[in-house]
Amino acid sequence: MIVLARARHVDTVMPMWTRLVAGAAAHDINNLAQGLYNLLSLGSSPGASEETLTRYVSLARAGIKQLQELGRDLRTLADNDATQGPQRLDLLCADALAELAPTLGRSVALARPPEPVVVLGRGPALRMTIQAVARYALSSSVADSQVLVRIAPDGADVVVIVDAPTATPPRTQAEKTLKDLMDGDDQALASDAGLVLAGAALWTCGGEVRAAPGPEGGIRFKLCLRRAGSRASS
Repeated sequence: MIVLARARHVDTVMPMWTRLVAGAAAHDINNLAQGLYNLLSLGSSPGASEETLTRYVSLARAGIKQLQELGRDLRTLADNDATQGPQRLDLLCADALAELAPTLGRSVALARPPEPVVVLGRGPALRMTIQAVARYALSSSVADSQVLVRIAPDGADVVVIVDAPTATPPRTQAEKTLKDLMDGDDQALASDAGLVLAGAALWTCGGEVRAAPGPEGGIRFKLCLRRAGSRASS
């Protein structure tokens, strides 16, 4: 059963998430801004061909889209207050995964549960969390591989399990919360703004994101959620 995160050292956990979110967002914004500035400088050179300029414009649009997505996710986190209600987790998973665009022959598969699964939270925040974790799993997986997503019971509550055949598993042999991994020395996780926002959003919903080496290599994420009507949610 999930122990509500707010009951566990809120005075220390909230500042920690604030620091991680600010750091990861600043990292992404600086990288994107530098990339756009470089494209602007290259596009302004007198010898740039029309084909080259077209490619630069395409890259610039992709960078702007990433900035817009980061802004959207930050707004989702800001709006994720304590007002929560029942959400169909199976439908949220399907919606979140349908919006992903895998590359390099990668794919993502969702094992749908036989019955609807209802959890507590806010729909946009839960969708963002599922999508961010799945996106990280896809981008860090080897080419021509498949990320597997399934929903499983966890005592009176429920978890979303994301298995990814990544080349670099987390720097731990035991399952740990994403917060503990990021607050340690796993900078690959701490520098990904999507994962940081996912961890913070799920924490405000009373859940948590956990990570460990996968049973067959790679990495396994667990999104721990409160099932609607469970004792922990009352």
